[in-house]
Amino acid sequence: MKSCTPFAAKLGAKICAEIAAGQSLVEVCEQPGMPDARSVRRWVAARPEFRDAYLTARALWCHAVAEDLNALADSAPAVAAAADAREGNSNAAVAALRLQIDSKKWLLSKLNPAQFGDRLATEITGKDGGPLMAAEPDRSKLALILLGMLSGGGQEPLEQPVIEHEAAEAPAEPIKLTLDPDPEPRPAIPARSLLATRQFDEDLAQREAASTREGARLRLVQLGGEDRLPRVRTRDPRGFR
Repeated sequence: MKSCTPFAAKLGAKICAEIAAGQSLVEVCEQPGMPDARSVRRWVAARPEFRDAYLTARALWCHAVAEDLNALADSAPAVAAAADAREGNSNAAVAALRLQIDSKKWLLSKLNPAQFGDRLATEITGKDGGPLMAAEPDRSKLALILLGMLSGGGQEPLEQPVIEHEAAEAPAEPIKLTLDPDPEPRPAIPARSLLATRQFDEDLAQREAASTREGARLRLVQLGGEDRLPRVRTRDPRGFR
């Protein structure tokens, strides 16, 4: 067993290049001058800069192996012909090639399932990539909407139309409206004046009624029918009869 080899930047870069070309870590470590696989794994765990390069090389290794699978599948007729030429079993040779291809396909599906996996993942989203289930509404906003519907006769208030118009020009001198915060109180009318005014109105009405009856009586006198009109004694507002 090889001893643990100290880390060397050039050696680590060479290992990553070989892995990116499609060789496994075991195949690289079997080459002369290379450390053992245990030392390389320790480098990955202890040195972040080498870890990033190693993970990038492993991702490139998957693509290199995928390209090798196409070459192996295309070589199936040649493998069968070679087996027949050696008077061997061509079916067994093709079956062995198929097993090699299936093994590498399985390894790729485990190392990089997003690109080489067989399982199809269906992502269901809402409109424009939004969430499928709507977020829980705000209870306070719902309460306000329901309150507005109930107060408006069970109908949801309609949005007011927006009317676009040009802004009116501001007047040269804006009009200022001022209100007297403490207007002067109106003078109170004495109660005696109210009673005198009411009495005057009543007397005036009685005089007009008496004048109307007197005019009717005079017309009857002219016609010779004075006795037909009943006499009504009225009270003089001044106290005279």
